[in-house]
Amino acid sequence: MYRLQGRVFDHRSKNKPDRPGKPGPKAAKKAKVRVDLFAYYGTRPWTLHDIRRTLGEFLDDKRLGGAASAILGHKLPRDDMPERERMTPVTEIHYNSSQRIALKAEGMALWTQALLAACQKERKALVRKPRRPALPPPQNGH
Repeated sequence: MYRLQGRVFDHRSKNKPDRPGKPGPKAAKKAKVRVDLFAYYGTRPWTLHDIRRTLGEFLDDKRLGGAASAILGHKLPRDDMPERERMTPVTEIHYNSSQRIALKAEGMALWTQALLAACQKERKALVRKPRRPALPPPQNGH
């Protein structure tokens, strides 16, 4: 996401500055400047967590909240489960390797259909818009 928004994670930025007579990393150089593609294409900023939240809301609206929990790796509270489906914590930790594939597949099928429909709608909208000029060249020769 950072790169799409024109930011670059610079792992060198936290290094200590060069100290005479001391070994270690040198001071960081100025970070590269990149084009903010979100701003360029008029996209509102979003995060990967927004996708998780939207998936959960979408599947809950479709009455598949359990599928959302399975896909996102969340556990249901013990009180909400019927006794015949409940496992003791020790059994679940050591013996349950179920991934609830059927439930995840049902939720992912609905989610995928919704995403593809949204992409198709956006694709049609893009065809009507005039093309943007080419991206400006990156600064600093990179």
